Amino acid sequence: MDHEERMKLAQFLTTRIVETYGEDVLFVGVYGSVARNEDKEFSDLELIVIIKKKIPNWFFIYKDIVVLIHCITYEDAVKSLSNPDDPWWFGWVGSILYCEKLYGSDDLLKKLKECVYSISGEDYREAAAKRLIWMLEFLNQIRNAYYERDLYSAISSALYFRNVAGEFVALLNETHYKSHVFRSLEEARNFKNCQSTFSN
Repeated sequence: MDHEERMKLAQFLTTRIVETYGEDVLFVGVYGSVARNEDKEFSDLELIVIIKKKIPNWFFIYKDIVVLIHCITYEDAVKSLSNPDDPWWFGWVGSILYCEKLYGSDDLLKKLKECVYSISGEDYREAAAKRLIWMLEFLNQIRNAYYERDLYSAISSALYFRNVAGEFVALLNETHYKSHVFRSLEEARNFKNCQSTFSN
């Protein structure tokens, strides 16, 4: 499936969502590689739906690609975006702030962005401090796996460690990533408070 086909599918799904939930739907956007126009043949199609009342998320396969529709109420979106201590904060920031609008108000998107840009330095530092604890936890898991010769657990814990380390670097710089933290190294190179060895 190419980019144009994905966007047509995204528009079709948006129409169906609005027809089904009517005025409860406040905003629909596409995010991830499709929004960045970097999607490949088998890339996922990811939509974010901001709605008045809670509804379930949808995950399904269409023509060999995975379609993910994440639904969140406006109140929950505000709460999550305002709190970098939230374990899913980076995901919500990436999906909402860097989406391509398919339906809804630009003003609503602007208000949600303000939630992120109004986070205090102290809140960022507190969230970064907690990521340090998580880093030690995963480092200890790697150590245990090493002594037990458990390669699978070592690799799994190392991936989590890398993820949390990336989050720590962003929080230390009072910022976030435009894409998933696993793709963060290029962005981190330009951070003010980043050791050069982090991105080497």
